Amino acid sequence: MGLNALFITEGTGGHFLPALETAKLLADKGIGVDFWYAGRSSTETWMQQILQEYASENLRVKRLNFPAGNVFRQLGQAMGLWVSSLKYFRTVQPNAVVGFGGRVSLPVLGAALRHRAGGNRMGLVVHEQNAELGRANRLLSRWVDHVALSFPLTTQLSKQVTFSYTGMPIRSQFKPLVKAHNLDAYTLLILGGSQGSRSVNRLVLDAAKQLNDEQKKRWRFIHVTGSLDYALVQKSYQENGIQAEVHQHVSSMETLYAKSDIVVSRAGASTLAEVACSGLPAIFIPYPFAGAHQEANARIFEKAGAAFMLKERQSSPRRLLKILTLLDQDVQHRLYMGSRAKESHMPHAVERLAQVILDHRYPRPVPGTAQSWTEQDAEQPKENLVYELD
Repeated sequence: MGLNALFITEGTGGHFLPALETAKLLADKGIGVDFWYAGRSSTETWMQQILQEYASENLRVKRLNFPAGNVFRQLGQAMGLWVSSLKYFRTVQPNAVVGFGGRVSLPVLGAALRHRAGGNRMGLVVHEQNAELGRANRLLSRWVDHVALSFPLTTQLSKQVTFSYTGMPIRSQFKPLVKAHNLDAYTLLILGGSQGSRSVNRLVLDAAKQLNDEQKKRWRFIHVTGSLDYALVQKSYQENGIQAEVHQHVSSMETLYAKSDIVVSRAGASTLAEVACSGLPAIFIPYPFAGAHQEANARIFEKAGAAFMLKERQSSPRRLLKILTLLDQDVQHRLYMGSRAKESHMPHAVERLAQVILDHRYPRPVPGTAQSWTEQDAEQPKENLVYELD
């Protein structure tokens, strides 16, 4: 029997995309992967498009009905998933279980720990996308075999935790950009994360209304709204005579980065990794809730000189427009910020994470015989260059 792994992930882009990219690599190499994700109505159409692109006979996808709700409903959902996970482990016995954070991972990894306590051996790995551990990964980190990190600055790891820096897997279509800057145009890419952000949408629209006639001729907005405000955003740009390309969701995000000069976005880990790979300057407006982990993400790029950070409660259309105008007028500073962003890019993150999973599976590989999932001919970055942002 071949190797088999179970992946469990939340249904938002920052969890879902690195999980899917890694699962697809393993599946393409012959490992059977059961891929469980928590369905979210706001992103389901987009996710189904992505899943069609990643179809593989070795990749078996299961959508979990695990929506948000009150505390008692969440406890009931978690208990049901814990019981169904135990039944799965008794039947399938995967070689490795890999969690990508979020509350949906707790009952599944908890069931895996319970099953393993009965003498059933399997490797347990979690991947943390953000600069600070999420609550689920923080709880699980003491009990799993290995924690894979996207940022070497991730805090809250105890001395007992075994970890490594793998980086943040992004879609294989993303490649470092070599851009020729058009001084006659200034293209802004507006992102609110996979679920969209009403706050970011409204902030950008209010700033755009203050553009002068010259800016309206040169500035062009590419705005990915999410499902919340698509019609409103499109109407606002049209009524104010602003050049804009508006989308609800886009599966091929790399094409939008390639057309852009600057990114205005939330500060989710996937976005930061895409910005770094693309080498674009950014203005990050971190989501202020969920443990404020996005603020920690954005601060790394801000300290590196790769981005401006606007905290949501301190942001205003006037302040945003001031920064955008500064970067429009100072191309050299924009190029500098882009170069600093590119220095933080960690290539081959998906191969590194796949290798961690392979190394911590059961049965453990015999030393010297383990198959390598990293690109054999790729030049591996030196350890002291990984996210070197000082």
